[in-house]
Amino acid sequence: MRNLKAVVAEVRKEKEAGQGDAPKQPQTEEEEDAWFKDQHQTFSQAEKRLLEETFKRTFVGWTDDDWKKFKEAYEKSLQ
Repeated sequence: MRNLKAVVAEVRKEKEAGQGDAPKQPQTEEEEDAWFKDQHQTFSQAEKRLLEETFKRTFVGWTDDDWKKFKEAYEKSLQ
């Protein structure tokens, strides 16, 4: 969770630094459709980045033995 929070904080800081003027509001239905499509793509990219960065920070250097122990602990927690 710490790694996820750190990645979220970095993304938020980058987003705030990159914000300038307010984006132009769509004037037509076509512009609105394009805006929604762009927003969806932006959210998808951000989600992918959060997952990939958090995964790298959390599991870098894990061995097969580490994964085995993790799996055993997880399966035990389900019982």
